[in-house]
Amino acid sequence: MEQFVLHQFWSDGKLSRIATALLVIYGLTGTSARIIPADMNFLLHTLGSLPAMVE
Repeated sequence: MEQFVLHQFWSDGKLSRIATALLVIYGLTGTSARIIPADMNFLLHTLGSLPAMVE
């Protein structure tokens, strides 16, 4: 199965690195909000999901 990697189509500039970092942060914060449910620890759930909420 062939993987589709978006980064291979982008240039190797500073803007590309920033965009990649932002996509990684978005993915990690969205995942952390799903791992920590709001009914277990509301503060950690909220702090983890804030960057993913800003779209």
